[in-house]
Amino acid sequence: MKKLALLTAIALLTVSSLVGCSPKEVKEPTDSKSSVSESGSSTAAQDQEDKPNVRVWIKKSFSEAADNALAERLKEFGTSTGKCTVEVEFIPNANFGEKYAAAVESGEVPDVAFMTLYLLRQYYDNGLMMEISDVVDGIEGSGHTLSEKAKSAATFDDGLYAVPYYLNGAAMFYRKDYLKQAGWDEPPVTWEEVRQCAKDVTEKVEGVYGLGFTYGKCPDTENNGRSALFSLGGHIFDMEGNLSLSAPETLEALQWICDLYLVDESVPPTAVSWDDAGNNTAFLSGQVAMIFNAASLTMELQKPENAEFAANVGVANMPSGVDGTKVCNGPQYLSIFKNAKNPDLAKELIQYNMNYDWYSGWVDEMKYGVQPAFADIKYDDPYILPYIDSNENSVWQGYPGPYTGIAAKAWSAFKLTDVFQRVLVDQVPVDQAAAEIQDQIKALE
Repeated sequence: MKKLALLTAIALLTVSSLVGCSPKEVKEPTDSKSSVSESGSSTAAQDQEDKPNVRVWIKKSFSEAADNALAERLKEFGTSTGKCTVEVEFIPNANFGEKYAAAVESGEVPDVAFMTLYLLRQYYDNGLMMEISDVVDGIEGSGHTLSEKAKSAATFDDGLYAVPYYLNGAAMFYRKDYLKQAGWDEPPVTWEEVRQCAKDVTEKVEGVYGLGFTYGKCPDTENNGRSALFSLGGHIFDMEGNLSLSAPETLEALQWICDLYLVDESVPPTAVSWDDAGNNTAFLSGQVAMIFNAASLTMELQKPENAEFAANVGVANMPSGVDGTKVCNGPQYLSIFKNAKNPDLAKELIQYNMNYDWYSGWVDEMKYGVQPAFADIKYDDPYILPYIDSNENSVWQGYPGPYTGIAAKAWSAFKLTDVFQRVLVDQVPVDQAAAEIQDQIKALE
């Protein structure tokens, strides 16, 4: 995707009028007291106006309590230091890309920017991002280090351009009862076992499909599709970063993934049009026995009203293939644009927000949805452990080669999804679809 659509947003500026008292009004003691109070209030308001306003954009999470605590912490930086005011805006995931595209186009970027890996790479290539290794050094001065993998992913040409904020792994959810009815006492651990288990459930459990694999045009397809593709020995780019979508091993893996739908018929027909919520809905409604998903689904399972359902749900590691277990996911970051209005305050604010003691408590509120960026924050909850493991097996969009700008663009343009759509919807052969999409990816350079 060369350019995201711009939002037509209007920025509203609220101007406050400050009214003082004239000397003529200061006659009686009561009036004098009122005058002093109003004058002090006016001075304080003026001082507040004179301070810079640090703007922070954060992706809205699934936890209102965690978001509220975060907003309070960020604003506390301004009040406790007296250096600035802090304005926090939470952006829904659906609006995230367009919001940033409009900001970059207009130059009105936030001071502290929540950042995904694929956007970070593209903005870096356009010379928009500030190198902030000094912020990470300050955070790690506490003796607690941030994820090495996440830092490595955000390092380009020996510079570190973002602070790991939290990790976002993936795992396999499965219905214990459906698997047991199909003859599986334990969840599958390899992709081949997943395929066989899905076939068994589809054949033996009435009204249930074995697997909720997403093929619709959405991030879940790009991530889970890559996790399967990479684990099965395929790749979109080779070790040197050259396009390899038509390589024999890639075509074999792509065919394997498509055959879950075409040959086995273990995936619901509607999966070709699912968005990110499609597989969640299918799983929670009992339509499918297994899905691959980020940890946000575990938040639903923690709700008291879902306790009975949750007792029948297991969470397992992502499957392995001929190339081991490869999980394509993306750490989430805090970053600073080069043209931010208050870069020095932004650096201080990020470091303040990543204070280890405060962060530990905040991320504990989020633990069923995201994983900590600090390496020494651990959990032994069986709902969480598979996600921790997946982060150890995480790879990026350009695997097995470097994470390049073209790899980021291919992800954001949903080009792997386009292969699946051509094969499953348009019914063209895999090799033809791969060749077409490879040419389309080349055109993104």
